[in-house]
Amino acid sequence: MIPKQYKDETDYGKIPREYLDSNVPKGRGFVKWLAFKTIPEQYQQIERYMENQNKAERPSLLDNQLNVLNEKVNWKKIL
Repeated sequence: MIPKQYKDETDYGKIPREYLDSNVPKGRGFVKWLAFKTIPEQYQQIERYMENQNKAERPSLLDNQLNVLNEKVNWKKIL
């Protein structure tokens, strides 16, 4: 029987052990709190997906467009 002074106590650390029920199931402990990164390969793959999302494709230029750009760059070098 729990004494009256501990009857409404919610902090079990303040109640002496002899008054606590020792048949409480232990539970899963820290198993349920395992981090998302428990499988390194999975984390690396997700990181690659994130990097690939930020990439933009280069515009494809025709040969004559490339020639025009190269000429402009060369003229800027000369001047």
